[in-house]
Amino acid sequence: MDYYLGGYYLVEGVNRPEYSATFLPLTIWSISSCISPNYPDIWALPWTSYQDEKRLAFQTRLGLANTEFKEMQAWVNTAFNEDQFGWPNVWLNLDDAQEYYRCYLQAIPQMKLLAIGIPASYLDQCLKAAQPDAGMGQTGLYLLLLKPQKLSEFSNADARRFELLNVEHGYVSHSFLCNHLEADYQKMKLTFNEYGLLADYDDARQAEEFTNLETTPAEPGPWFPWLIVEYPLTSASPSG
Repeated sequence: MDYYLGGYYLVEGVNRPEYSATFLPLTIWSISSCISPNYPDIWALPWTSYQDEKRLAFQTRLGLANTEFKEMQAWVNTAFNEDQFGWPNVWLNLDDAQEYYRCYLQAIPQMKLLAIGIPASYLDQCLKAAQPDAGMGQTGLYLLLLKPQKLSEFSNADARRFELLNVEHGYVSHSFLCNHLEADYQKMKLTFNEYGLLADYDDARQAEEFTNLETTPAEPGPWFPWLIVEYPLTSASPSG
């Protein structure tokens, strides 16, 4: 089956939410920034409206001095202008995501580089959902789906399997975890793996159909079954 790239995300692992089912792993890596911090986010773009104290909190987490933080913002802003980094928190190519990690995320523990792939049968529907809201610019997800590219070859060991994620305001927003839907999926006899993700595509499709029902208490849709693939992160530069 073909999957089309929806972007690369630098995701920090977090403790399992207290409201989540206990069969999920103790540490969660979710594409949804409601669950797991994604790096960078809009706080890294110098022209966005963002509270100074919150920006300072991220600077402190990154362990950067004022000058270093401003240099990082300039780096991300250039990447944004050159369509290497997309709104609000998605990398459009693998090399830039890995380079950002090497330069700026060494102080953040439990980081993973995850890519998302939309199954080919959902591509057109997802592209329509990712169209910008009126008066808004194009999101990173929309830029990628406009010129679809197959997710790079990966081994079975790299594929973490499927996370139900919705598309809202043109980008991937919420996870099934936001609405505690894992309990409903379990009642449907859907199988979870050690990552807290749906292990089987057929199960993911069943979850998608259920989650998109008007009677399901979930965030606004549409919801899609995204393949999650992990790529390696290294601390040293390629020439180091």
